[in-house]
This record gives sequence, structure tokens and C-alpha cells, in this order.
Amino acid sequence: VLGKALASLALLMIAMLLSLIYPLLIAPYAQIAWSEIAVVFLGYYLLDAAMVSVGVLLSSLCTNQITAAILTLGVNVLMYLSEHYIVPQAGTSAYLHPVSVILSFLPSSSRLGDFANGIISLSDIVYFAAFIALMLFLTDRAMEKRRHAKGGFLMKKKSMPYGVYHLLTCVLAVVMAVLAVLVSQRAEEKWYLKLDVSPSGVTNLSDYPLSRLHALDEDVLLYPVYTSGYDSTVRDLVTETLNKMSAECAHVRVETIDPVTQPQRIAALSGDAGSIENGTVFITNQDATRIIRLSPEEFLFSRTVLGEEYTIYCGEAQLIGAIGRACTDNPVGVYFLTGHGELTQADCSLLALQLRSNGFEVHSGEIARIAPAATDILLLLSPRSDLTGDEAQTLAAFLDNGGRVLVACGADTPLSRLTQLQAVCSLYGLGFQSGWVVESAAESDRYVDAPEYLSPVVAADYEITGRVLLPRASALITPALRPGVTVTPLLTTSDRAVLHPDASGNALDSQTGDVSGQFLLGAMAKKSSGTALSLLASSDMLRDSAAISGASVLDASDNLALLTDLVTDMADIDQTASLDAGVKRLPAQRITFDSESSRQRVTILALTLIPGVLLLTMAVVLLKRRRL
Repeated sequence: VLGKALASLALLMIAMLLSLIYPLLIAPYAQIAWSEIAVVFLGYYLLDAAMVSVGVLLSSLCTNQITAAILTLGVNVLMYLSEHYIVPQAGTSAYLHPVSVILSFLPSSSRLGDFANGIISLSDIVYFAAFIALMLFLTDRAMEKRRHAKGGFLMKKKSMPYGVYHLLTCVLAVVMAVLAVLVSQRAEEKWYLKLDVSPSGVTNLSDYPLSRLHALDEDVLLYPVYTSGYDSTVRDLVTETLNKMSAECAHVRVETIDPVTQPQRIAALSGDAGSIENGTVFITNQDATRIIRLSPEEFLFSRTVLGEEYTIYCGEAQLIGAIGRACTDNPVGVYFLTGHGELTQADCSLLALQLRSNGFEVHSGEIARIAPAATDILLLLSPRSDLTGDEAQTLAAFLDNGGRVLVACGADTPLSRLTQLQAVCSLYGLGFQSGWVVESAAESDRYVDAPEYLSPVVAADYEITGRVLLPRASALITPALRPGVTVTPLLTTSDRAVLHPDASGNALDSQTGDVSGQFLLGAMAKKSSGTALSLLASSDMLRDSAAISGASVLDASDNLALLTDLVTDMADIDQTASLDAGVKRLPAQRITFDSESSRQRVTILALTLIPGVLLLTMAVVLLKRRRL
């Protein structure tokens, strides 16, 4: 039995190894995630090995090998598709159905979910090993029974009847296999015994979320909402993240809610069970006095940089930020001001996500229609039109009462039209100067790729390890200071930078009225009452779509880290984290070749040459067998 099984598994391995020709063929022309391919290969090999073991068992039960082959094909197809047999009905759970329970122990395509995401799961490995071992053991029992029927096996006279002995050993083997699977699943749930080897480590928790989880001193409850039988990629990712958080921290408890069978619980959390989408996650503190709701759209978003679109999984950042907000009585709010053509949350989605992951509540609204607390922060990013007189008075009053405001205007911002905004800034000794700041070509360490992409000197108070990029920057000015106001420089150019009065044209061309020297690109004005007004001389440093040399400005810099440090400094919060701690880029669903000729070459080899060589080899083998 073992010899037949090993021979079958070896033949299966050879057949599957042939499939690696295709990634090897593509590797010279595109980036291949070999670790993920290896895990997927392992998953499919284990599934196929389980099916081979079923075939070995059926062949031992049949006297005709053709019958065994047909039965093996039919049973394996049914097992592979078994996850589709039971369709959940409204108000019921398919997984409580007896047939569904039995089918859940059979190998099917649903067992490949973790492998497809580059995750090695202990429970899956134990499951396939137990199933294969069980099939081979039953095969051995079947062969032994056949030998006993022919008189080749003798029992002692006083021993139990052979039929009873045979049945008991088979039942014991099944029970042991089931127990092994259940114990491994329980151990995996408790200690999260999974290994994510994908290049982006989608389900691995980063240091910052781990530190936040370990610092929790009260229970947090997370309720993902899914109807029975619902499945999606987002659910798989979010579930893995939630399970890992629960395994890392005893204060984190996860409980899935079915809105069909548990509408009263949904109503208690949201007040309206009918409007809840599959994939919504509710986060509450121990007393349920604060409830945070995350919609499924908040866990994934797409970005396009220079024509390349890729998907970002931000579940880790969203969840750790929501946990922080749920455990805080009065979380600081950040408002993206609207109504003047400013950059919105959609334009700065990475910044908004970064702020949420650090425990801020992010909102949008017009200045006349919001009611921020004195501890909240207002973001006014590259407005295209000026404030009205009433809005300027409201903003000035907000600052006088201890409020915090961040204003960003670049070289493309129509500063000459923003007289009211400039007047408010001047009350705290700051303002914007029209023009376009470029670096001297001799100061190569103060710009990136081109002189208009400034890489300024960052104040020592901000521990930024990488570079900060300011595309198309204007300059700041510091008129007479208001008594009691302290202005701290944040970003400065070299002392050989140039301010062009006209923001159009070539950055290296001289213009009439050029001014040379060191320019201020970022500053913060503070009062002892808590008031903080920060100005940044570039709006593109915040924008998702801003690009440099084929990469996003935000991806190629530490701008987000600087902005988060700046906002947390204004809010008098100590703990901050990089967005890298909670955002993972998902693997591309298609391979991008470096050129069209490479794609055509690989297509010809994959679709014609390789199949042709295999067919020719088969023909040669068949001809030789006929001659023999």
C-alpha cells in the first residue's frame, strides 16, 4: 500500500513540477513572487495528494481498475466542488447542517484559501496529513480484510470476531484523524499558528500595532458582520488580521455576527440592521459606550500612479486606529475643510488613513457648518478661492480659543486671491509668498531628480529617517510676531535656493525678479494656550496622485511620517506611527512585462513551443512502445 501511494505521489510531483516551466519562463521579464508560488504549489500538491489517496483506497475496494478509475474521478470532482453543495438559506446556518458538517471534513477548493494568499496554516497541513494517513490506513485495512477472506490471516480462538476488530480499528482511525484536525484548528485559533510568506506580509502585524495592542488595559470587542456562506477576498484578509490581533492580545475579543439570524445585536450596535453591509466591522470599548463602525470599503482602496493601478489593504491600520478611538473618551478630530476648491479626503486618502491609524477621527465639512472642539485640528489644503469675511473671523476665533490649524499652499495656489486667509495667518507671524522655489543645481542633496522637487532640511525635533519631498513649493514669510506667539521653523532650503516670481516655465531658467537665499518651507506658530498654526509651502506633498520619476511622492518620501508628527505635535499627542505599519500592497492580479516584445516572446513560447515539445515527446514515446 505504501509503495503504491509513494509511487503515485512521486508521479504527481513530476507532473506538477512541469507547471513551473511557466513562471521560470516569465521570470526574466517580470517580477515573480517565488515565495507565494511555493506556498500555492504546496497547497495544490497536498490537495492533489489527498485525492490520490482516495484513488488508492477505491482501487483497493474494486476488482476492476476501470471501475476504480471512474469512481476516483467522480468522487474527487464531487469533493473538490463540495463547498458549493450547501447553499445557505435565509435565517439558517449551512454549517450546522449534518451534510455540511460532513462535507467540511472533505478536501475541497476551499482549503486553498490561505495557500492562495501566501499563508502556511498549521491546521491545513495537519488536515491534509491526517486525511492522507487515514485513506492509506483504510486501504491497508481493506487489503488485510481481503487477505483474511482468502484465509491468509488467522485470529486467535478467544479473540473478538475479525469483522468487529476490523470495524473498531477503522472507526478509531477516523476518530483520531478528526481529533487531530479539531485540535490543530483550536490551537491555531488560540495562538494563530500561521506563517505569512507573501512578499507584502499582508496578515503579519507590524511593530506599532503590536505595541498598541500590548498596551491595552481594557477589553475591546470587534464584531465583523457576515451572513452565513458569504465569502470574499476582503473577508479573508480582515478575518486573518482580526484573528492575529486576538491571538496577540487577551483584551481583544472577536465575535462574528450574522445580521440575518442576529438582527437584534446589529440593531444594538447600529440602530438599523437592514442597512448593514457584509464585511462591516463594529469596534466597541468594554462598556459599549463608544462604538466605531468600519465599512468594508475602508479596508481596500486602489491607487493609480503613472498608469499603474494597484490595490492597498489597510485593514491593520483601520482596525488599530479604531481600537484606539474606541478606548479614548475624547479622541482628537481632524477636519478637511471644504467649500473653496481645497484638496479633499479623496485627494489625500493616504494622509486621512494615516491619521485614522493614529487614533484621530477624520471628518470633512465647510468651516461654517462644523463645530470643532478646541482640541481638534482643521486642515486647509490648497484652497482655490478665498475665505469670506465671516469665515475668516470664525477661523481667527477658533485659533484664539486654543484651536489648531494646518494650511498648505504651493506654487500653483492662487495666493494673490487669498487675502483673508493671509490676514488670519499674519496674526500669528506667518504668511505665504507667491512664487516658485527651486534649489541650486549645486545642492544635489537638497533636491531629488530635478531642482523643483525639494528635499529640505527638517527640524531636529522631528526624527525623520528618510527624505521629505516638496514638489512645486512656494515660500513662507514671517512678518512681525504677535506677542505671546512662538514661531518654530520646520523645513528650510539650502542658502543657495532661488525663488522664481513666476511659477510657470523651466525651473532652471532665470527670471526677472529672482531672489536667492535660504527660504522657509514649513513653520509652526504656537501660543501657551495651546493654539497652533502650521504652514507648509507645498500642497503636492500631501496629494495621492503627485508623482516623481515613476513613483508616488508619498511612496518615495517620508512625507506622511512628517505630517503625522506635525499633527500629533499640534494635538499634543506623543505616540505616532508610520503608515507602513498598517498598509500592505496586495500582489498584482496580472503580470506586467517591461516591453511588448517581451510579452509576445513569452506568449509564443508558452502557447506554441512548449506544448509542441511536449506533444512531440509523447509521440516519440508512443512510437517506441509500438515498436516494442
